[in-house]
Amino acid sequence: MYFDEDETLRTGAENVVSYEVNAAIKSNSASVPVGLFCDEKYSDVSAVIYSALATWGKLRALADSPDAKSFYKSFHPNPDGIEALVRTAPKSEYREHLLDGL
Repeated sequence: MYFDEDETLRTGAENVVSYEVNAAIKSNSASVPVGLFCDEKYSDVSAVIYSALATWGKLRALADSPDAKSFYKSFHPNPDGIEALVRTAPKSEYREHLLDGL
């Protein structure tokens, strides 16, 4: 379902203008299907796990470039309270695993 806020504001509609979307069209004209669970086609699939761990920041942090002039800030569980422990380190001292944060 796509909620068209621009069209809603332009027309002054009382309800948000929306319509169903079957696929997302990528810049190379590839069509990526969406709404996989809106019909019976994938009724045998019980779950889809998605993780946004592979961000550009994580890619740079995991890259084999110890001389990079970058710093990384990470947040860690605090056994003594609810506020996270914040650590900052230059690339040469920073350690992270792809599954960190999952």
